[in-house]
Order: sequence, then C-alpha cells, then structure tokens
Amino acid sequence: MEDDGTAKASVAATKIQANFRGYCVRKRLENLRKGEQLKCLDNREKSKRHRSEEKEERSSILNEQKTTRESLEEKSAVIIQARVRGFLVRKRQPIRFDRPRAEFNQQDDSQSEG
Repeated sequence: MEDDGTAKASVAATKIQANFRGYCVRKRLENLRKGEQLKCLDNREKSKRHRSEEKEERSSILNEQKTTRESLEEKSAVIIQARVRGFLVRKRQPIRFDRPRAEFNQQDDSQSEG
C-alpha cells in the first residue's frame, strides 16, 4: 500500500511541478508581452515625438519662407514706388536742358553766319 501511496504522491508532485512550470512560463510570456507592449508604446511615443518635431520644423521653414517672401515683396514695392515717383517728377518738370541747348545752337548758328 505504501507503493500505491508513494506512486500517488509522485504523480501529485509531478502535477504540482508541471503546473508550477506552466505558471512560470505563462508569467515569463506575460512579462515579455508587457515588455513588448512597453516597447510598442515607447516606439509610438518616439514616433509621435518625431512627427511633432517634423511638424515644428516644417512650420519653422514655412514661417521663414513667409518672412522672406514678405521682405521680397516689400523691397519690390519700394523699388516700384521709387521708379513711379521718379517718373512723375520727371514728367512734371519742364524741359530745362533742351531749351538752353536749342538757344545755344541758335546763337552758334548766327555767329557762324556772320
């Protein structure tokens, strides 16, 4: 009968060991999955941060381009305004240089004839 009891104890011990080993394996898998989930979450965070940095960089570049474009437009407007003002000033002024030349040419013609 003791052999029967020893056999039952041996079977029970084997079942306990198997269950414990299964428990240990399941725990390791769970921890691995948690680690993978943490890695996944970490990767998501890194990706999110990277996208945010890219967005900031694009925004910065666009702002710089906008500032450059506005500056160029301002310079262009100043040049156009200066040329228009110069044109209007020249248009309003009487022709001064042609008259004296014409008078000078008439005087020169009369002196060469006489």
